[in-house]
Amino acid sequence: NLYRQILAENSGNLMRTQEAQAALDNLSVSRNAIKNVLRAQTLMTANSVRIMMEQETMMMGECPDRKKMARLASHMHSKITVKSIRKKGRKLLYSFTEDKSGNPFMLSCADQRVTIVN
Repeated sequence: NLYRQILAENSGNLMRTQEAQAALDNLSVSRNAIKNVLRAQTLMTANSVRIMMEQETMMMGECPDRKKMARLASHMHSKITVKSIRKKGRKLLYSFTEDKSGNPFMLSCADQRVTIVN
């Protein structure tokens, strides 16, 4: 742990220990902010995929299969990878990864309705 190492090396210098703690706190805040931005970006991509899938579903009358989904994904501005498509009852569950961030997201499709799962 970096903080323990800083404490050990600067045990006699309270000011340096406080400066190091403040820097580590700032780093933690920045890391969390970046994670939040990446998650928001993934949700925006998921919403774009949802809209595209809904249009396809309404035009074709059924949820897209893997081949159609791969074709649709190749035409998107945001690059995504279709990880899996599996049937759960009447629903199809689509698992994706946003290539830029590596974040996963899922969509479900049933009764000509597509929803974001997570």
